[in-house]
Amino acid sequence: MYKILFPLFLLILPAITMAEVYVVDIQKVLAESSPGKQAKTSLEKKFKASKDDLEAQKKSLIQMQKDAKQQSSLLSEDALQKKIISIREKEAKVGQKLQKYRADFAKENNDKLSKIMKAIQQVTADIAKENNYPVVIEKSQVSVLYSEAKFDLTDQVIKKVNAKGVNF
Repeated sequence: MYKILFPLFLLILPAITMAEVYVVDIQKVLAESSPGKQAKTSLEKKFKASKDDLEAQKKSLIQMQKDAKQQSSLLSEDALQKKIISIREKEAKVGQKLQKYRADFAKENNDKLSKIMKAIQQVTADIAKENNYPVVIEKSQVSVLYSEAKFDLTDQVIKKVNAKGVNF
């Protein structure tokens, strides 16, 4: 199989290497574009109260554990068991709230990210079509080790995404 495909690959290689490949740094667009900043701020605002509540409950739980440890020699066996059960129940409640918080945050984040990504993809496609760019790929440390600045469309994408806006 490889014996057949390799010669074909060698035939099309010059065509591939002659094509200009443009890049867009998606992470930079998300971090620096107005919709990306807006999404981050919106998420932080929306989940701040929940996050603060969870932090307070964690601190309270830690304090309960410290108190139980300090009082363990002073409390009766029955009272100590009740305290331990109370701590475990609170741990379970905090754990459930933490899971719900994470799930809600992830869902909201994914919804916003999906909308921004659609805008980024559309704007990138528009730029590529307008300028007859044959290939545009995502620039990342893993996939693109180096590209000349003239092939980087990131700043253009940021400007057009800002102008277009994204409705959340």
